[in-house]
Amino acid sequence: MTKLRSFVAVTATEWTSLCNSGRLRLVKDRVQRIRPGSEPTAYGQLFATSPTTHLSDDKDLVVLQLRSNWPDFIEPHPDAEKKVFLLALEAIECHLVMTPSAYDYHHPLGQRVGVEVSPDTLIEPWSWWVETELERSRIDAANHLLSYFGLDTDLSQPRGDGLAWSQVSSMIARPRPSGFEPSPHLETLMLNIRSISDNIAETRGLARFHLAALIEWVETRLEIDLLSDDQISSLFESTRATIADMPWGDEQAEIALDLFRSAVAIRHPEAFTDEISPQTVGWIIKFLTDTKSELLNPDDLHDFIYNLLRQGSQPSLDLLVAALGALLGPVKARSLTRYLSVSIDQASSSDQAS
Repeated sequence: MTKLRSFVAVTATEWTSLCNSGRLRLVKDRVQRIRPGSEPTAYGQLFATSPTTHLSDDKDLVVLQLRSNWPDFIEPHPDAEKKVFLLALEAIECHLVMTPSAYDYHHPLGQRVGVEVSPDTLIEPWSWWVETELERSRIDAANHLLSYFGLDTDLSQPRGDGLAWSQVSSMIARPRPSGFEPSPHLETLMLNIRSISDNIAETRGLARFHLAALIEWVETRLEIDLLSDDQISSLFESTRATIADMPWGDEQAEIALDLFRSAVAIRHPEAFTDEISPQTVGWIIKFLTDTKSELLNPDDLHDFIYNLLRQGSQPSLDLLVAALGALLGPVKARSLTRYLSVSIDQASSSDQAS
């Protein structure tokens, strides 16, 4: 069995400082013991002890494999002797990077100062770490949005279909994940959301968007020609004539749309779930497509979410917020809620002034 070895994960900036100055200040707990060649998960604690880096930047992380006698090459830091030490460059047995492209980047930099970078990489554990951290960040973003909108859904608990919310987030961010069987309706939505949106793009901003989205959804999910049904086709034509060029959200248009939605749901209940309902499928398609295209209108989103809250449509809310968290990530999710908070405060101040 391979012996345990000592490793330290450092940022590219730290590595450059070590190579140039000959030593690096480290907290003792950053030294981790791992068997070389272990499963990727064994490297989690090592990567976690590194300072925060740009997660997907393979050049921003370097792993130092220490010599077996590395304690001979350290000295306590005078301001924190029990917790911090200065590690000499001579303590490093091997400088490891994450990917071949990172090697191409770091190798010439090391040569300039007499440091040899190993051609061996940690691409498998690093790839696992990146995906794991991205998965956690998607849930963090969703939890932030849930908290902002006053929702108490616990994303750490399994869903009704047995999937974890983290798996759903992965599916949304990357429509063909591996390792689990996705919900058929969710899979259909994630794999076809772009094509559905493209097919009905000319109706954006109009109530007809939701009429077209409903038809596209049912035909895609069930692989049928919905309008070949004479009754559905007749109701479609009358609904389209009624809503004409009304904007989405128009009350009269919503009444007409709800009649059509009800008729389709009665005829094809298998096309829908509690999450992806006749009433919400168009809005979900709109907001997720807008988010992916960086066209999300925060005010529209705010109004829709509070409308769902009034209707008690919790499953659709949970899916939408989890999806938005997966697509936005923590930084953009917080930017969204900051915008909404400022917008609401300004609207409140304006009302009080008037």
